[in-house]
Amino acid sequence: MQRFLLITIIFILSGILIYLAFFYFSEDFSNKTAGIAEDGYSLLSQFRKTLLSQPSVIRISDNGAQAYGIIPGNKGVAYFDMDGKFSISDFIGSEKQTVSESVGGKVLQSLWFSNKMEVILTLITQNGLGKLYYDYQNGKATLLDNRIQNISFSPDNSKLAYNFFDDNTYDGSISISRVDGSSFVKIFKTRLSDIKIQWPQENLISFHKAPSEDEPIDLFTIDNEGENFTKLLENKKGLKVVWSPDGKNLIYSVNNGRETQLNYMFIESRKEKELGLNTSADQCVWGKDNSNIICYLNRTFYLLNVLDNSKEELYQFRAGLQIKEMKLSPLENYLLFINQEDGQLYSLVLK
Repeated sequence: MQRFLLITIIFILSGILIYLAFFYFSEDFSNKTAGIAEDGYSLLSQFRKTLLSQPSVIRISDNGAQAYGIIPGNKGVAYFDMDGKFSISDFIGSEKQTVSESVGGKVLQSLWFSNKMEVILTLITQNGLGKLYYDYQNGKATLLDNRIQNISFSPDNSKLAYNFFDDNTYDGSISISRVDGSSFVKIFKTRLSDIKIQWPQENLISFHKAPSEDEPIDLFTIDNEGENFTKLLENKKGLKVVWSPDGKNLIYSVNNGRETQLNYMFIESRKEKELGLNTSADQCVWGKDNSNIICYLNRTFYLLNVLDNSKEELYQFRAGLQIKEMKLSPLENYLLFINQEDGQLYSLVLK
């Protein structure tokens, strides 16, 4: 009887140990496979616990992604590697295709149309730094004047606003043109060579000096005719601004000497408030409802609502990493970003 009882106890304990081992390793593996690269685990495979249901972080690119954009119609992503090789993929990297081996130089930055298969690239060519208008559906490429800097599209993607600056004459202006740089009109003169320009509303263009941690910066707005000049923000160190999709709200971050502070402004009333997250505005992306934003801080993605001040964690990594170029897919079921640690493009499945 005692022998039978002993065998029974050993059998039960063995079963419990097997179950616990299986639970531990199956949980670990299920989360690691989401971020596995062909050459080993990526930095994004490290987190084992998340508040998302069935989360998945997936590497899309194979050879790095220097610049990327969303293909119109929710059809996936298009991206360039450092050498200018151009590829397209679905949002989970399962269907990839190389479109072009090179666009004629090393890609540094990109500005993508939201409703057309076209992009404006900043790249290094044999002749130096330049801008290239590239229609990647028809394979058409047009070099822009290399004095064109800091481009922004109009809300309907039909025109460009940009800073034009001549290093020889120190002649500068904010101008508007067609998307290929033709038929330009100067709307505002400036001697500043580095201006951040955004076009949030059809008849509203915003601009400010390049961010500086030490120098106070002002944010200005003008209309398409260069009139109705308005100072929207004043004396903000380290200013970075991201407008909402409808152009009626913005988030901005400043350096207050100790930390970065994220703020919100409703343009019509000029009301401002802190959002309670010490991250930079360029580490955030707006949702299409113009009230929710996703921000990254240290090792965590947060979902914030600028109207009701709610905040919740979406996803957390076990160790911190640097990311850039956050974008949401049109259906908001994928959060895309480039991991600066390995230079690869990743997708976080949201729902």
